[in-house]
Amino acid sequence: MSFSANICFERIFPQLIPLNEKLTQFRGFISALGEEFEVMLHLENGNLQLQGSWRLQQLLKPCHEAVVQSLKQSPELNIFLLELKDLLEKQLRQTKLRREILLPPPQYYSALLSHIAQSGWDKVEYVDPDLNTLHLRAKDENGRLHILQLHLPREYPKKPPVCSADLPEDFVFKWLTTSSLQDILEQFQTKLCFFQDFWMCMDEIDSSCWVLEPEKPRRKDCKRRLVLATNGSVQISVNPQCHRSIPECQFLGAERVIGPFRDNFNQNLEKWDVNSTILTNLKIVLDVKFPSPCSSNKEDYVVECGICYSFRLNDALPDKSCNNSHCSQLFHVECLIEWLRSVSTTTQSFSILFGECPYCDMPIMCKMS
Repeated sequence: MSFSANICFERIFPQLIPLNEKLTQFRGFISALGEEFEVMLHLENGNLQLQGSWRLQQLLKPCHEAVVQSLKQSPELNIFLLELKDLLEKQLRQTKLRREILLPPPQYYSALLSHIAQSGWDKVEYVDPDLNTLHLRAKDENGRLHILQLHLPREYPKKPPVCSADLPEDFVFKWLTTSSLQDILEQFQTKLCFFQDFWMCMDEIDSSCWVLEPEKPRRKDCKRRLVLATNGSVQISVNPQCHRSIPECQFLGAERVIGPFRDNFNQNLEKWDVNSTILTNLKIVLDVKFPSPCSSNKEDYVVECGICYSFRLNDALPDKSCNNSHCSQLFHVECLIEWLRSVSTTTQSFSILFGECPYCDMPIMCKMS
């Protein structure tokens, strides 16, 4: 391919500037259907190389083979640039056509803007440039801020939006063809009122106890893993529909530590009072004073895995312990499984591995997920 910056070249592509006297490098812009695309051309050993902006690359992806073929076969730079311009215009027309097909009808936008004005622009937290995703703000009676995310179909408001929110359960709402955003917000506000006592109980736990999991609790989270003592914790699963009833409890850690708490739990269940908060009941039933952020450090209760020497591994905590009371070392289940598989003396029965503790050589077993 030969480069020639002749009069015709300069007239057709005035925004391409040669970078050297040999005319082997050009940089500038190519115009197509009113858009400008930055390009850089480099000729090396008879081969022309094309580089461009991210927008140019995305447009040319569907016709990559045609671009490569033109690079190899065009006898002159002018011809290649004209072919490139034609390809860009073709892709731009197709992109515009796809957008026109996908764009909602005019009544969609008039209805949406009317509904936003009705509910109040101060309720809008976010709206995307295409006006099909909307985040609305709502405060509950205790001043907590909640975000309702809506994805609107092209047929809105004849078809309802898809809604999601940080709630303990799915937000299900009623929708008619005459409904609006204000109707959804009112139903959302009702749902927030329903969870007020649930969130109050969970907030009390989060502020009064060391919560190991989740690391940063969200409003939808119904589980908490609470520190009982060093090498011992309890994971509670609360039903948001009847949150003051007895939660499901799973005791995790060294048996010598969690054993007494499990016994207390089983013996004192009749003391559970549905008129008291979850935390108050747990203190009574477990006969425990939970370590508090006000009087202790979380690091005092964070025990690293005895194999990988980390506390958190893929969001999992060390919750498998050696039953030897003189050892009680904790391990991630994943780490212990890998360790036992690497030892030749390990045996397996169905999904359970039997081997020796990496620390004290006492028998240890681990169930594979």
